[in-house]
Amino acid sequence: MKKILMFIFVICSLFLLSGCNKNDNADITMSEYNMNETALANDIKIKINSVKKIVSECFWNLDNVCQSYTNPKNDFFLIIDLTIENDSKKDINVSATDSFGLTTKDNKVAEKRSDLNSIMVSLNGTIMKKNKLSGQLAFDVKKSDEYYFYYENSLTGKLIKIVIKNADITE
Repeated sequence: MKKILMFIFVICSLFLLSGCNKNDNADITMSEYNMNETALANDIKIKINSVKKIVSECFWNLDNVCQSYTNPKNDFFLIIDLTIENDSKKDINVSATDSFGLTTKDNKVAEKRSDLNSIMVSLNGTIMKKNKLSGQLAFDVKKSDEYYFYYENSLTGKLIKIVIKNADITE
């Protein structure tokens, strides 16, 4: 009898949890943009300034000779330089690890990298109202025909997708 009650409890719990997940996903809206467009998420504007491909990066340099390299686990690194503008009446927080993502055309998730010298300004922190933040994000990626860059505004549930084509990437 205890096994039957436990089974019923587990089934009911799974049913309730799956229903909650469907409702959560229904609240998220997504807008798609090309790289040359300014993406909008309510009062937040996102513009990708450039995307650069790096096959390997010098990690440690001595007398203008590279002593150690940082190599990707996959095919290469993509360095995305972008500007986020906060036109809202409230400060917003952005996190390089939580607010952004990148996938390939066939939905392979790119690994975020924060240890590259190409990152001059990391996109972490608070953007005060009516201000901008520019910086770089790095991803270790597999070769793809195109990439999908994502930003999620956690306060509004708004998800932005920006399509990056190979023609948009410089070397």
